[in-house]
This record gives sequence, structure tokens and C-alpha cells, in this order.
Amino acid sequence: MIDGAIPIDLAGEVFARAKIEGGVPLWIRRSQCDAGTAVRHLGNSIEVNAATDEVWRLLAELDQWPKWGPTVAGVESEATTVATGVTGRVKTIEGLWLPFEITEVAAGRLWTWKVAGIPATGHRVAALGDAKTLVEFTVPIAAMPYALVLKGGLRRLKGLAETDDSP
Repeated sequence: MIDGAIPIDLAGEVFARAKIEGGVPLWIRRSQCDAGTAVRHLGNSIEVNAATDEVWRLLAELDQWPKWGPTVAGVESEATTVATGVTGRVKTIEGLWLPFEITEVAAGRLWTWKVAGIPATGHRVAALGDAKTLVEFTVPIAAMPYALVLKGGLRRLKGLAETDDSP
């Protein structure tokens, strides 16, 4: 177990919460929460005052990605929502188009993807009540600096979800 980490179960997976670098809280995803388990991903989470279905809609609909994704300027795909195997292109804020593939989806709960063939971020939601949702974004440990970008995306998503009146 990581010193000072608190093991929790989020949507069926065990995570350890730790404070890293300047007190920034990060979630460290582990297969099991014990000393022998290798760290696979890390990330950030936020509580959102909105129904889990609404938060999931914002995460899963491809046309919503530029609204909450700090590095996403556009998306092209024949699909409109995430599903395992969906492919397309994502435009970065620098104007570069990169291919993507959705690699895993558990409808209403999580999705992960690869960008330019490289494992990228994971996106999870868990209900905390009728109108409260825990949202977590993860990144492979090799891309640790990107965890700070995830924090910005979570704040943007929270703002959208808490003010969104669309169906």
C-alpha cells in the first residue's frame, strides 16, 4: 500500500488515493490494493452535482469532447457515441489531427481509448446519490504529467454538467 493512501472501491475497481506533489490529490489505480501490486494508471477525480446519466452523456457523446477536453479542439467519426471499436480522428488544440480508437466501454460507467495507437485516458463515473456523481479521469503512469491536464478537464466537465439543461 502507498504510504498515506486510502483504498477505495470505485465502480468495482480498487484505487488508492494519495497526495502527490504540492498536495494535488491523485487516484492511483491498482489491480489490488496491496504491496505486491504494480501501479497501472493514475488520475484525478471530482464530485459533480448532476445525475450520473447526464455526466455520462457528456463523456460519451463525441461532439461533447471539445467542450470539456482541454486538448481536444474537434472530433470526426462515423459514430456519435463511444462504443468498443469506434474509430475516428481527434483534432488537438495545436491543430494536429490524430487517429483514435475506443478500446473499452462499460456503458454508463467507463470508457478508455488509444490516440495515435498509444493508450490514452480513461473516463469513469460512479453514482454518489440521485444527483451527485464521482467522475474520474486516469492516464497511464508513463504519462504522469498529463494528470494535471485531466484536472482541468474535470473542472470543465463539472461546469458543463452543473449548468447543462439539455435532454
